[in-house]
Order: sequence, then C-alpha cells, then structure tokens
Amino acid sequence: MKKILVLASILLVLTLVFVACSGDAEPQDTTAGTTAGTDAGTDAGTDAGTVADTAADSEQPTAAASEQPTQGEEPTQGEDPTQGEEPTQGEEPTQGEEPTQGEEPTEEPTEEPTEAPTEPEKYPAWDNAKDVVIHQSFDQLYTGTDVAGNGPENIFNPGASADWDRIADLTNSDATALTYWGWVGVKGEVGQFGYMIDDNAPIYNDEWTHATEQPVIDAAIGNGADTGSRMKIAIDLSGLIGEHTVRVLYKSADGAEVTLCLFTLKLALPELYYMSQHSSDALQIVGTDLSLLEHAYTPGTYDQWESKSFTLKMGQTGGFWDLGFVALNTNVYEFGYLFGGASPLNNGAYFFPGAAYTATASAEQIAAAQELGYETAGAFLCLCAEAALGVGENTVQVVVKLNGDDNQIYVLREYTVILEA
Repeated sequence: MKKILVLASILLVLTLVFVACSGDAEPQDTTAGTTAGTDAGTDAGTDAGTVADTAADSEQPTAAASEQPTQGEEPTQGEDPTQGEEPTQGEEPTQGEEPTQGEEPTEEPTEEPTEAPTEPEKYPAWDNAKDVVIHQSFDQLYTGTDVAGNGPENIFNPGASADWDRIADLTNSDATALTYWGWVGVKGEVGQFGYMIDDNAPIYNDEWTHATEQPVIDAAIGNGADTGSRMKIAIDLSGLIGEHTVRVLYKSADGAEVTLCLFTLKLALPELYYMSQHSSDALQIVGTDLSLLEHAYTPGTYDQWESKSFTLKMGQTGGFWDLGFVALNTNVYEFGYLFGGASPLNNGAYFFPGAAYTATASAEQIAAAQELGYETAGAFLCLCAEAALGVGENTVQVVVKLNGDDNQIYVLREYTVILEA
C-alpha cells in the first residue's frame, strides 16, 4: 500500500511538472508571434495573462509566426512589418509589367494637335459676307465705258448672273475697257466700288458709285439691307494681253472688302511682247566708265527708266550695249536699230547685222514667255557704236524683224542719246 502511495505521488509530481512545462511553452510562442508582427489583440491577451486569450492565440497562429526565423536571425526586408505596409522593392512591378512605350498612348492618351486657326479670306464672296452685302444684282458687262446698255459689245446681257459662264472672251476684240453695271443692297452707309486684276492692288473710285433711283433703294431695303446703290465700274484693260482674273469689289465704310463678281478675262496675244517687266534689261557703256551716263540707268525694267535719255562725250566711249528680251511665237527673228535725228545713219533704213545682236534666251526668260501663252523668248544684245551717232541729239530705236518679213518689223523701245563734242 505504501508503494502505491509513493507511485501516485511520483505520478502527481510528474503530471504537475508536465503541466508546468506545457504552460511555459505557450507564452514563448505567443511572444514570438508578437515580435513577428501579430495583431494588437494578441498583445493585449498576453499582457493580461489569461489562459483563454493565450489559448486562442496558440490555436490560430499567423503566417508570420509560422515562418518566423529561429532565434538569432534578423527578419528579412520582406518580413519587416513596416515594409508590409508599403510595397517592398521586391514587390514593385517588374520591368516586364510596366507599360511599354508603344502601349503608353492607349493607357495615357495624348491630346490631339489642334489645327492652327485659318486667316479670314481677304476678299470673300458677297453671299458669304451678309454682314456687309445683303443683295447684289449683276445686270450687265460690256466693253467701253459708255452708259449702261449702250456699250459697243455686250458680253453679258441683263438677266440672272448665274446664267453667265464667267468668261469674258475678248480675243477678237480691240476693247481697252470693260464696264460692270448693277446694284447692291448693303449694311450701313454705302462705301466704294472697285476691281482688281490678278494679284495686283485693288483700284477704287468714288465716281463708280452711280446715281441710284428710289425703286432700287426700296428693293434693297426689301431684301433686308439698310440702303442700296447703283454701280458703274470702269475696268481698264490697256497694256493687258493673254488671260487674267478680274475681281469686282465692294469696300464698306469701315473697310471690309467683298467680292461681287469673279470672272476670267481672255485677251488676244500680239505678234510679240516686249518682256520689260520680266527682264534684266540694261544699258551698258562700252568700257567701264558709267559716269559717262548723265542718267543712271541700272539693270531693271525699261519701264522704270523714266527719262529714257542720256548723254555721251565724243571720244570717251565706243558706244553702248542694249540688253533685253521678247516673247514670240517664231524662232525666226533678228534684232537691229533705226536711227534718227543727228545720226549719220538717219536714212530711214533699218540696220540688221544678222545674228550679231541675238543672244541666247535663258530658261527663266523662256518660262516667262510661255506663262503668257507664247512659244518661246528671244533675247537681244545690241551694240550701238559711237560712229552711228552724230554730235547733238540722236534718236535710237531697238527693233525686231520676224520671219524675215519687212512687214513684220516692230519697235521694242526708243530713247534719245545726246553726243557732246
């Protein structure tokens, strides 16, 4: 019996020791879990020291606790609780996960480039400028500058302007002017009427505002205008050849310019055309002493040479060169002179030295001629020797003969040369 009590005592002691050892192991695991970053509730349960809270924590270990390193090892950067609140370097998207350059436009659309604002049209059509011109009646276009209806050649008769094909063909006419006749209804006070040819500057004239009868004014107001006015615009054709664009204009009192009508003008081409506005014309003294010219004539256009006269001193120069070119429709031509006044060659005869005065036309000169409708260009380089001049005032004409025909001799330009003894 005594042996039984001893054994029971030993078993009781061992049981108490086992229970005590088991109780010591649970707080150690809980502390480890807390160090590894377990939640605040676990900490509170540990501090309170209750068996129930400790048991609950031990039954639901966190992943951090299960992966906790052994004693003496430092937590890795990925296991640091502060790193857990923000993505660690290892958790950032890899380069492959970042959007590629080609994918950026779809993920971050760029703004479409905006078109630059266009400038307002300089001379808008009247029906696109109703704040200026409310209505217009294009009644007639005729040659000459006579009163309406009495022109020698009616190009457009009264009627609907839309019926006109907008081409004034005067290739068989010798007209030097056109008249545009009609009326308009406008906003505000009546301004001015005018026209422009090609890209040249507009021409306005108060005289082209014609006396207006009351029925016209009433008709304009009836169409929504403030007032109405007749117009009779004289379009000067002098000096024009070939094809051109004509724009009939109205300019309001505040300066707005509006196109009333736009048409093509076709004029005849003469046998040849002196291309002074396109050439590098020049008069060059034989030698280098340009001071011998009283009038400084520098390379440019013959039309810009105002006086078209100059003085030479006998014995100080051998004469002068004359350069220029013409547009024409034949390859058979020659250049020469006709002398008058004090010239010893003043005999009424033309002087043609064959090909001596003919130069080679440049590609630019030929292109300028063809732009007007001619086939080619002929360049000249004429020498007027001092021997052809007499003391006093000489007249000199530069001429060209076409196709070897004495009936096709044309004067290109004329000037006066004064030879002093």
